[in-house]
Amino acid sequence: EGDVVLDAYCGCGTTVAVSQRLNRQWIGIDITYQSISLILKRLEDSFGKGVLDNIMLNGIPKDMKSAEALANKSDDRTRKEFEKWAVLTYSNNRATINQKKGADKGIDGSAYFRSEKDDPEKIILQVKSGKVSSRDIRDLQGTMTRESAVIGIFITLQKPTKDMIKEAKEAGIYKSQFMSAPVDK
Repeated sequence: EGDVVLDAYCGCGTTVAVSQRLNRQWIGIDITYQSISLILKRLEDSFGKGVLDNIMLNGIPKDMKSAEALANKSDDRTRKEFEKWAVLTYSNNRATINQKKGADKGIDGSAYFRSEKDDPEKIILQVKSGKVSSRDIRDLQGTMTRESAVIGIFITLQKPTKDMIKEAKEAGIYKSQFMSAPVDK
């Protein structure tokens, strides 16, 4: 107890989780938001939500300014990391990242939830860091139809325009006995 464990490539967090269980201090380092997200989920699932209050995270956007800085990096790999960060942050580390290289066909992440049907219902998440318009919402609706998703979540750094809000409202409402209130599709 009391020792410090360094895991410079912490990946899925096995060393971090064992160190936590053995009451050791630890330092975990990884370059992807998906790995960090996975480790946070693993710690929360194993030790309860309170464990996250005692973890210091560095290098992850904590406010709009740092999110914009990550989104505006010029290389594609870093921009993809912004998409991953946005999906995982919005979904509280519960969504799955679309790992496809190249064109993602309008899907940056997806998640499933329980509904009245026997099969889980699909949600898709789309992230845009640049300029956005109502066309992006129409494209998301088309992707929802193609992917049989009942809900689409559009994540952007920009404030939605009136036309974007109107387009989103026209997609309709999703109701489920498992949700406290109906939600816009």
